[in-house]
Amino acid sequence: MADFALALVADRLGDKVGAAAALAGSDRWRKLFDPATGWIRPRNADGSWLDPFDPTDETGFQEGNSWQYSWLVPHDALGVVNAMGGVDAARHRLDTLFLLPPEVQNRATLFGLVYRTNQFAPGNEHDLQAPYFHAVTGRPGLVGAELARVRSIYRATPDGLPGNDDLGSLADGTTIITQGRGRFVTGARLNGRRLNQSWFRATKGQRLELRAGARDTWQAAPPPSSSTNGIDAFGCR
Repeated sequence: MADFALALVADRLGDKVGAAAALAGSDRWRKLFDPATGWIRPRNADGSWLDPFDPTDETGFQEGNSWQYSWLVPHDALGVVNAMGGVDAARHRLDTLFLLPPEVQNRATLFGLVYRTNQFAPGNEHDLQAPYFHAVTGRPGLVGAELARVRSIYRATPDGLPGNDDLGSLADGTTIITQGRGRFVTGARLNGRRLNQSWFRATKGQRLELRAGARDTWQAAPPPSSSTNGIDAFGCR
């Protein structure tokens, strides 16, 4: 992920050689992806796979397990989905990952101390992007539904900051308006124009209007992935 960020910077500066090297580095997640199990799997020092292996085991991970870390490739999300076995396989995993309510998921980690379940970890940084994988599997409406559930555990109480705030998040100055009622996003407009994709390039002063509804009906193009779209699709120039 860091290498891909460096690739974007190098590309913008006109350093084609540096951009190509960093872009190649951003693909190293595949060296830890085990096609036999369909999971990110730790390797031993000699290159062999960790054995025995269970995706709920924390061995080889920091504050998490493979259920959480396997999604940590936001720049090549479609590559991850394809490696997992395709859209249907990834959908099944996402449905499992988000099965329990966020309150239960957060407590299951003992508030950030133990990660031994197959559930989303809403209080830890490596899981923050996982809900957006719904858009990659053709169900963009579920992104809003899942984020609405997650927001319920952020509140003005002593336990209202899941995990910690050592990374936080950034705001880009986009005004977001929600119309209608329901747990799904059923449509969107950006600066007054219909948005036919589930992502947009963030710039200051934009206005995003989301339409909510009771059914998951929004058909929108997924965000770009480095293995299928290339670096130019990310619009950082």
